[in-house]
Amino acid sequence: MNLINVIVANGNYLAGAALTNLVEQLPEFNLVAWVENQELLFDKLKLNQVDLLVIDFTSEGFECSSIQWAKRNFQKIEVLAITAMPQKEVILSSFKAGAHSYILNDCGKDEIIEALIKTAAGKDFLCGKVMHQLQIGECSNITPANEIGCEGISLTERELDIVKLIAEGNSNKQIADILCLSTHTINTHRKNMMSKLGVNNTAGLVMYAVKENLLGPNKFLFSSLN
Repeated sequence: MNLINVIVANGNYLAGAALTNLVEQLPEFNLVAWVENQELLFDKLKLNQVDLLVIDFTSEGFECSSIQWAKRNFQKIEVLAITAMPQKEVILSSFKAGAHSYILNDCGKDEIIEALIKTAAGKDFLCGKVMHQLQIGECSNITPANEIGCEGISLTERELDIVKLIAEGNSNKQIADILCLSTHTINTHRKNMMSKLGVNNTAGLVMYAVKENLLGPNKFLFSSLN
């Protein structure tokens, strides 16, 4: 079995040491290094084949451009951001720079491990609180923050297909015809996705599709929102 090579990039000693210790406990991962500033990060990336970058780009010694540089020079690297609770603009800037997943320092061990594994496999993973922060001001009827857990949010490939088609303005029947499924199955998937994402309207699903870059330019049809 090929091990997943990981770099932990964190300028906070306690957080960096904890993440390093956790990665070293996981048999499928190989810790390449823990670096405490972006200069060391760049050096290690140049010298090693790295599959997964786990970074707190808000900690001292790093910035969002650290992610951008890593993705520009090593396109196959997967990026998991782990920070304290940021403003929405900070989260969005990390996605724009190339981060694939985002969780918080105060997530539990199981959520962090799941985020590591899924991000390394090329799947997006969001802490529930991060998803809530993204939804503030974008959708109505958002679940109160104190009711949001830190459980990860991860849609299946089929769910991603469906949410993309929803965001493009297709009805349940149209989606069922495209995917050769029943309208009942599509409606069940829609309800499950809304439950996972903590939204109760189509606007929330569209916002997820936009954030995840599931759509091409001008693809989504806001007239279809209900």
